[in-house]
Amino acid sequence: SDVYKRQGINAEYMGSLGSFYRGTSITQDSRFSNKEKKMINSRAWPDIFDQSVDMSKIDMAMVKPWVSKKIEDQLGMEDEVLTNFVVSELEVKPSDGKVCPKNMTIKLTGFLEKNTLQFMTDLWSLLLEAQTCQHGLPKSFIDEKKEEIKLKREKLELQIQKLENIKKFLERAAKEDPNYNQQENSKPPKLSLIHI
Repeated sequence: SDVYKRQGINAEYMGSLGSFYRGTSITQDSRFSNKEKKMINSRAWPDIFDQSVDMSKIDMAMVKPWVSKKIEDQLGMEDEVLTNFVVSELEVKPSDGKVCPKNMTIKLTGFLEKNTLQFMTDLWSLLLEAQTCQHGLPKSFIDEKKEEIKLKREKLELQIQKLENIKKFLERAAKEDPNYNQQENSKPPKLSLIHI
């Protein structure tokens, strides 16, 4: 700095040029962090975003399918790249060790647009619930899976009932028409409904 003073050059100016020529990362450059902070401070956020989540208590294997399904619901199509981006944002450990939902919302706005805040509110609620539950699985997620299994079971039982009704109809038709079995034997075999 003494050299700069003798030559009449502003030392602060030269110091700022030095970082320009050496290169800086986005986290070191205050121009970018200030914009992010301004965006965060200029918006109204849901109260749950003020609560922190301990990601070490979360079962990330549960989070990825949930994120994938929600993104598919929002966009109308599957987007594996966006799903992986969201999951990686949750797994990355920032300098303070906490994931910031406000920052994530800003990053996702370009992808989910007007649906971003609702998506992040749902995700953050799920994570807050999961960190308080045993094994990192929220009760609402378990209840949702139970309901899904129940619906699949009911659908399967309905299909079984339909097959039984068809079987009873064919047995009744065979008893009422003695030629029915002979006609059936002369025809080429048909695929059963189970194979369809």
